[in-house]
Parts: sequence; C-alpha cells; structure tokens
Amino acid sequence: FSVAGDAKISTGAANTKFGTGSLSFDGTGDYLQTLQSPNLVFGSGDVTVEAFVKPMTSPAIATIIDTRSSYGSEAFSFYISSGILQAWAGAYSNSSVLRQGGAVPTGTWSHVAFVRHNGTNMLFINGQKSGADNTNTWNQTFLSTANWRIGDSTSYARGFNGFIDELRITKMARYTANFTPMTAASGNKTS
Repeated sequence: FSVAGDAKISTGAANTKFGTGSLSFDGTGDYLQTLQSPNLVFGSGDVTVEAFVKPMTSPAIATIIDTRSSYGSEAFSFYISSGILQAWAGAYSNSSVLRQGGAVPTGTWSHVAFVRHNGTNMLFINGQKSGADNTNTWNQTFLSTANWRIGDSTSYARGFNGFIDELRITKMARYTANFTPMTAASGNKTS
C-alpha cells in the first residue's frame, strides 16, 4: 500500500471496531492505494467486498473502495452516496449504478457488503439484504488492471470522511441471505 494525504491509523476506542486501530480519513485527498494484483481481478466469478464503516459526514459520494482505469476498461466502485449504500461497475465510459441499497448512518459503525453470486448482485447493511437483487447489470468479466484505492476514487475527488475497519475482498460469495456480521477481527480467515 501507498498512503496519500492524511490517511492514518486511528487508535481511539470510539473509532475502532475491533482491535486497536482503524483506517481514518478526513475526506480531502487522503487514501490508501494498492498496486494492481491478479488476486484482485474478479473475472466472471463470485466475489464479496465488505467492511465496517463509520462515516462522519454524508457527502454526495464517499468512496469505500474503487478501481478504474482507462476508457473501455471495466471498473468497480463501492461507496455511500448521500447516505445511501451503492455499488457501481462497468465500462468506464458507459456505466451506471449497479446496485442501490439502504441508508448508512453517520457517526456509528455499520457492516456493509457487496456480493456477486452466480451473476446476481446483492448489497447488505448490518447483515440484512438491502434493495432488490440485480442480475442484469454486471454479469461481464471483470478484468480491470487499475490500482485500487481505499477511501477515495481513483479518478475523482470522492473522499470518505470517517473510519473503515476490516475491509476484506474475497473471490467467493460469503453471503447469499441475511447473516450476522463478524463479531471479532477476521484475521484474514477464508471462511
């Protein structure tokens, strides 16, 4: 990871979901960025993107995690738009909101998850399915070779103001129905 702006680890108990720290962002040009990895290319298979988030404000768009590359490439963004959980995917130059879920409150921790299972796209907030399943928007093969950013978009200033903990991407559909979010740190477990 590389670090930009004021992104840092917060160790305050009120701003940590599990353990002794969480990612802290002020929403203005701070983020973590990964190098592209074959492990982050979803292909056409199942995937789960999840995190605990504690937004402190509700801007037009607050990015949790995002990858975009040049025009014509596939892109994915998981974010909160004016307080509503959303996922966006498709060709950079011709795409739309993939899924829209329910409200994510400010000032409190919420578990959020995007799941693609057998071509069906789902969102969950605190373990509850949010919005109707969508099967017709993002069934294509996801082959983005762009870097990933946590806390901001790779192409626009859409910073997250708040805290992110236990961000996890796995190439499997962890949840297909309502569930109880983890109650302790994941420790990078695969199940």
